[in-house]
Amino acid sequence: DHAGFLGWKLGEQIIVKKAST
Repeated sequence: DHAGFLGWKLGEQIIVKKAST
């Protein structure tokens, strides 16, 4: 499911940004 994969990728980016702060 491409939509689910993109959603997971977006969530991962947000998590990475929060972790790096």
